[in-house]
Amino acid sequence: MRGRMPVLRSERTQVDIEATIWLSTRRLPVRVVETSQGGCTIQCLQTLPVGEIVQLEISACQPSAVSVRWSMGGKSGLRFVY
Repeated sequence: MRGRMPVLRSERTQVDIEATIWLSTRRLPVRVVETSQGGCTIQCLQTLPVGEIVQLEISACQPSAVSVRWSMGGKSGLRFVY
């Protein structure tokens, strides 16, 4: 890999948390399966639109704005919007 800097990734933690994504006015049940300092990976029956800002709700936590970074094969990567 000449001429390219390696991508530094935050430590990831495997979890199993029920959550909800609000996509416009639609409520989608999801499962958070991995978290890191900057985002998380979810399982979802629907492919989410990459680049979209959505709300992630986990019970007992404040809703968080997240950006959909990738979505395929029943999983999506989300980045927390600060």
